[in-house]
Amino acid sequence: MQHSIKRLTRMATAMFQLSVGRRVDQRPNLAKGDIEGCLRQAIHEIMPFSEVKHIHLNLQFTSPQQALYFDREQIEQVLINLLDNACKFTPKYGAIEVRGYPYFWERRAKLKTTPSNGERRTAGIQAPNSFRVDICDSGSGVPMENLEKIFEEYTSYAGGQDRSGGGLGLAICKFILNLHQGQVWAESGDEGSKFSFVLPFAQDAQVVIRSEPPHHLDAGRSLAVC
Repeated sequence: MQHSIKRLTRMATAMFQLSVGRRVDQRPNLAKGDIEGCLRQAIHEIMPFSEVKHIHLNLQFTSPQQALYFDREQIEQVLINLLDNACKFTPKYGAIEVRGYPYFWERRAKLKTTPSNGERRTAGIQAPNSFRVDICDSGSGVPMENLEKIFEEYTSYAGGQDRSGGGLGLAICKFILNLHQGQVWAESGDEGSKFSFVLPFAQDAQVVIRSEPPHHLDAGRSLAVC
């Protein structure tokens, strides 16, 4: 009950912040945080919904070697919103994989949903400057033309298995990540969809300049959640 109350409070706060975000200068309450703890708490809160549909949840996590500053309640809200979206569109007996790992964020590159092999090689030789989270589901895909639109506040939502509109939850994710000078985006394919975000590493709680991430995946340890 306490977790449910806390979740509703976070959601109400996020909706209020989203409604006044364009009129009020807002700053997140940055503090050195435990991103793995955030991931596990978000998975714990979404577990009852995944169990109803017998969805298998799996976490792969590689610990960051640098300090990561963020507003814990806000980032938990982002994770819960993305996991809720994945559960909603994953069929019964499907699977959701959550990956967290240090990542090189190419600030000069534009966001791409289908990066080239060259970009993967370039990213692979750079030192990580951010932490990335991927939430991959085995549900229906998102139409290519709507991959960027689904994070907009007023995108229409058709319901059912139509993922062309993300609803308010994804708009809140984008708003919170913008406050953290990070980025959230989506990719889609024949085997499902992947929603990802990056949080920049920071020195002395100062967040680095915002830019767009390419695609890259580092291997990490795999931990079965359910």
